[in-house]
Amino acid sequence: MPVNLPPILPTRGSGISPKLPSGPYRAQNLSVSKLQQRKDAEDHAVSMSQIMRQKRDQELGKNTQRRSLSSSSISHPGRGNSILDTLDDPQFEEEARDRRRYTYIKKLIKERKEKESKGVLEVKTGSGFRKKIFKKALGKLVRKNPATYKNISKQDREFFEEVVTERATAKRTGSKFDRIDRKKMKKRVLKERESGAITKQDQNDFKKIIDSI
Repeated sequence: MPVNLPPILPTRGSGISPKLPSGPYRAQNLSVSKLQQRKDAEDHAVSMSQIMRQKRDQELGKNTQRRSLSSSSISHPGRGNSILDTLDDPQFEEEARDRRRYTYIKKLIKERKEKESKGVLEVKTGSGFRKKIFKKALGKLVRKNPATYKNISKQDREFFEEVVTERATAKRTGSKFDRIDRKKMKKRVLKERESGAITKQDQNDFKKIIDSI
């Protein structure tokens, strides 16, 4: 009767390597390996997709910026004519006219205030002369400079308005008062003083205003 001997287990120095089982265990290892490879491939695909998306977004941003710059700058041949389309827009032309008109009016107001602060009387000539406007400007000049023109009464101002009106309406529209005009106005003032209608001080005040015109 044969005796059942215990199986011989491999030892460290025996040189016998344990034999791995075959069958389902090996198939499981292969399945895990394939799953890992597939996961790596998917991760790589996702990374490439993100890179392509970022690159596309960057290109889109550059194109948007380029279109914005081209619409706000002067165009050149072969580079688009968006600025020309804007210049041809009636609304753009109207806004440009309004801006120029506003700038011109603002400049006139600034010049008038500077002249008034210096005691200068602005007088238009020809068809641009308006007696009511000049009368108002003369009265304002006298009131703002009482120390200089305190001797000029309302009656004196009416006389001086006639002197200036006579010369201003005789000149070409837009022209300035020259030396001859001032000389004739001063001669008229002198004649009025000699008649006793105005005083010597009134004459000197009128001469100052005439020199500032």
